Amino acid sequence: MEVLQAIISNAMSSFHLPESLIKEFESVFAEFLWSSPTRGRSTWWRGVECVRAKRDDWLDFKDLWSFNMTMLAKQGWRILSNPTSLLCHILIAMYFLRSDFLEANVGHNPSFTWRSIWTTIEVLKMGCCW
Repeated sequence: MEVLQAIISNAMSSFHLPESLIKEFESVFAEFLWSSPTRGRSTWWRGVECVRAKRDDWLDFKDLWSFNMTMLAKQGWRILSNPTSLLCHILIAMYFLRSDFLEANVGHNPSFTWRSIWTTIEVLKMGCCW
């Protein structure tokens, strides 16, 4: 299960996954957490651990859509905070040559990665203060 979460986390840091795929991942995780392979019934104490983890402000993977947006916003923040990076130079040349990152348009025929990062611009605008 940890390997699956690592693969999904890696993909979510670069791509905006479709909601149907995210719901499928959530159902797989829920099935794993609540099922017992030997008896075929749920284990109540695993649920208690999930509730405790959320109450103690641990990272909660229940809402994968929000996690996906957070990981993409992190990429957008990297573009804002490190404008001299190779990624930033490539994106500037391709998508926002005459504007700022926060004012960029999605452009014509954008890559899936740019379209994914672009979806978080409004989130970044709300959280940016300088």
